[in-house]
Amino acid sequence: MKIHARLIFSYIAMAIVPFILTFFAIFIVLGIQMRQVNHHYDVQPEFFKNITETAVKVSEDVAKDAKEAPEKFVDPTYLDELSERVIYIQTGVAVNVDGQFTFISKNLVGIDLQKQLGEEWRSELEDRGNFSAFQDNEKSYTVKINDFTLKDGRKGQIYLITDISAVSLFLAGFFRKLGVAVLIIVAGTTLTITFFMSRSITKPLRVLVHATHQIKNGNLNFQVTSRSKDELGELTVAFEQMRFKLKESIEMQLQYEENRKELISSISHDLKTPITAIKGYVEGIVDGVADTPEKMDKYVKTIYTKATDMDRMIDDLFLFSKLDLKRMPFSFEKVDARKYFEDCIGEVQLDLEKKGVGIELAAVELKADTQVRMDREKLKRVLMNIIDNSCKYMGHEAGKIAVSVRDGAGEILIGIRDNGKGISESELPYIFDRFYRADPSRNTATGGSGLGLAIVRQIVEGHGGRIWAESKLGEGTTIYFTLRKVAEDQGQPTK
Repeated sequence: MKIHARLIFSYIAMAIVPFILTFFAIFIVLGIQMRQVNHHYDVQPEFFKNITETAVKVSEDVAKDAKEAPEKFVDPTYLDELSERVIYIQTGVAVNVDGQFTFISKNLVGIDLQKQLGEEWRSELEDRGNFSAFQDNEKSYTVKINDFTLKDGRKGQIYLITDISAVSLFLAGFFRKLGVAVLIIVAGTTLTITFFMSRSITKPLRVLVHATHQIKNGNLNFQVTSRSKDELGELTVAFEQMRFKLKESIEMQLQYEENRKELISSISHDLKTPITAIKGYVEGIVDGVADTPEKMDKYVKTIYTKATDMDRMIDDLFLFSKLDLKRMPFSFEKVDARKYFEDCIGEVQLDLEKKGVGIELAAVELKADTQVRMDREKLKRVLMNIIDNSCKYMGHEAGKIAVSVRDGAGEILIGIRDNGKGISESELPYIFDRFYRADPSRNTATGGSGLGLAIVRQIVEGHGGRIWAESKLGEGTTIYFTLRKVAEDQGQPTK
């Protein structure tokens, strides 16, 4: 759940949950308060249930009798029955005729009604209607009064006097306890929801802060994970990706540094050999060792050959460096694959025959007009480097090279096979590494910079292709690489 949605949900929960809990708290507090009042005033549980209903019904009956049958209020039997009817709701009956109380219920004995309901009280009652209240001995009473007139002309009043002390205690205690309960509910709900909400936010933040300190201290060997799907989870995933990329970048930088040192060492080694040879022959000339025209010609040709090798090595090194640093631009274009390879093989066929090596386009299994995406010149460098490498390590005079081009799913497969001495299985994975030679002594008798196949790999991968080799000792080597075709309907490279 997103943080925004979670916040909205928490706000709704903080509004609804207290309301629901308060609803249940009302019933709990009601039960507790009723038991306390029942214990204190010895009233029946039905008192709170029926007090209003019974009081209203009795009040209506008395008001009706005051108008229609006032003689009942001087009938002791009726008054006793009425008293019994209302006693369980803490109500008593009192009748006053001509200023004298003629009837008082048993539960009102002890109350100075003459004082409480005297002339002074009567004068206040006129301003209040027929309902009022008074206190006696720390108890509270409500009074419902109805006037009546007897047949003989005497006037009187009947009083329904209710002890509301239990109700007052009940209401005061109820609202006090309910207020405390509501306060606890609101505070508890707010704190609980806030705690879980804040923890869901601060916990991943603490993880990210710890991870930040780890990175600041140079430690990238850790992992940041998150199971949440919110914005912080997305931030954690992005942070982990950043850490991984940063670690990968640093490792790559260290690898580049190591490669640079290795490259300098390899260059120094490979350049030292022809330089040493050139120096030796120059010293021979200076010292007069080349004392005949034939020796002088031999020395000069050797110096020229070594200088040419050094120049080729420097050119290869320059090209490889630009490819390795991604600074060599590729001029890609759509090319007819069949025609391109036929032209390339035709160009080198005559030169190879002079060296005693035969080459042929052994198999072309392509659909008509198959277009590939390539840089013509750089791909030609790939073919020349592979063919030159095959010729150098042929190992016998009857050399043969066969080139095959086959169709594939979204790409074409080119294979260049020779019948040379082959490469051992342990050395095969390293032949595309720079300066790698199968000869441990790094003998340069065959010429070359040791960068030929490394350049080939860089160019093929720059075309979005793959390259690998298969070989068996004594049977020869085949180097395969792929090129991406161009989709006929879009004119774009297939992926």
